[in-house]
Amino acid sequence: MNSSLKTALIFGGLLIAVVGAAFLYSRSLENGAPGPARSDPAAAGAAPAVDLAPAIGAAVEAARAADYEEALRLFGTVPPTDPGYVVARRGYGSVQVELGRPLEAVDTFDALLAIAPEDAEVRVARSWALYHLGRYDRAEAETLRALEIAPQHPGARYNVAFFRIMQGRVAEAIPAYQRALRNDPEGRHMTRALEDLALVAQTRPDVHQVHYALAFFANTQGRTDTEVEELELFLEAVPTGPVAETARQRLAEASATLQ
Repeated sequence: MNSSLKTALIFGGLLIAVVGAAFLYSRSLENGAPGPARSDPAAAGAAPAVDLAPAIGAAVEAARAADYEEALRLFGTVPPTDPGYVVARRGYGSVQVELGRPLEAVDTFDALLAIAPEDAEVRVARSWALYHLGRYDRAEAETLRALEIAPQHPGARYNVAFFRIMQGRVAEAIPAYQRALRNDPEGRHMTRALEDLALVAQTRPDVHQVHYALAFFANTQGRTDTEVEELELFLEAVPTGPVAETARQRLAEASATLQ
């Protein structure tokens, strides 16, 4: 996954909170922690703007510059009495993930949920820590909980589908991607979802289902040549089964349009 890109998105969202936008992203930094799965706060009709500790803004800038140790230190200086404490601790946990400490990040988010159980962004960030621990099922469950809190969060919907792909559940992932697209008419979050899938395709040759997902998106974008390539890659690895039959039918239809 593109860690630096996701970090920029995550902490870019935190910066929005710092300058006064809503400090809960109706669900995630949807782009954020390292790895294909993200979480970044945008604003989704949650809490009113508040004055946050200067350390939060400084921490965000440090994180965007990939100075994670300094970002961790600065986020850690924000006291529980500060209005932006939840934002700071969410950033602290996200930096822990960036530093390769997802287990510590889960502990950070668990403690935060004890005081902010209805913060969708915390749950999204926690799901990414779980993702980095290889707990894709738990990451999915956490994301679904975030969607219960913030049903219109488009990024979370893409992430549910992504976690299902990582579990090999293509038949459930594609409908989830379709719902995500309907909830993201401008395609802002789709770009991030595609980056996540492409990164997995490059770094995880064992996750064959990612090619089916990439073929699905290529179809929605009218990129028939790419759709054909991805379907062929999928069928090379998964030649039999219900999904393979569907893939074979799609491949025939797509190939016919190229002739």
